[in-house]
Amino acid sequence: MSILCTFPGKYGDLLWTLPTLRALARRTGEAIDLLTSADMASICPLIAQQGYIGHAYSDPNWIRVHVDTQDRLPPNGSPTPPHRYDHIFHLGYRGWPQRPLPFETVNCLNEQWLNGTNKPILEAELDLGTPWIHVLSPSRFHVYATAGFSDEHFELKYGLFELLSERLQWTTELGGNWVSVSGCPGSRWRTEGGHTCDSWENAARAITASSVFLGCNSGLHVLARAIGKPVVMMEPSEARWNPIFFPLGTTGPQVTLVLGNDGKPTWDARHVADTLQRVLTSTPVRTDQERLS
Repeated sequence: MSILCTFPGKYGDLLWTLPTLRALARRTGEAIDLLTSADMASICPLIAQQGYIGHAYSDPNWIRVHVDTQDRLPPNGSPTPPHRYDHIFHLGYRGWPQRPLPFETVNCLNEQWLNGTNKPILEAELDLGTPWIHVLSPSRFHVYATAGFSDEHFELKYGLFELLSERLQWTTELGGNWVSVSGCPGSRWRTEGGHTCDSWENAARAITASSVFLGCNSGLHVLARAIGKPVVMMEPSEARWNPIFFPLGTTGPQVTLVLGNDGKPTWDARHVADTLQRVLTSTPVRTDQERLS
């Protein structure tokens, strides 16, 4: 039985969709093919490496359409699959999600999957506590933390990164260092800040080699969770505090949103440093031999 699932993006939403594809693969015993939009092409090689994925394609003619703050199927109909399939499930959001994103996706699948013989895929089958992204050739060098931010509020985030680099004194206090996976092609992190990360595969290798990820509510934080790393999140945009983005909560251990003394999210570097230090000290550090075994 051949199955294709389609999803337009964005990067974080696409990564949150993958546990549903893994659950479907486990249920059917078949690897699932994925078709996504043209601007998601750069992440397809990483997704294609996962055992529950058969092929990951991007359709050069499928341009995401932004309607009412949501990315939906193109107005002229569904994307064109690369060949015939026994089943095709379109998982793009039909409207503003009403539940945390992975659960919205599995509900969307179930609406198309259910018939007289198929039972619904349960939320527990998404198994969000088990990593769903694995790197074929991880880095051999451990770092204590990776940092990855989007361009939104660039000046704030760049200043925070510089303050933390000095405040935490990584090499002397922790015996390690940290690596930025900001700086995708065209981003301000690269053109103005000098940070460089050429691919999703390289970002995944760096995150795999670290103990903790620090970032904002962007696709990179979902990648860190997909790899199984604890996330410390500093998010200045109130719109991104919406519970739909936090299927694992915001108080740890998987994701810890940095809060100020008033209990609200903050970008105060002192609170970010304290939270990051606390999560680091509570996270066991694996040796290189353990990590590579």
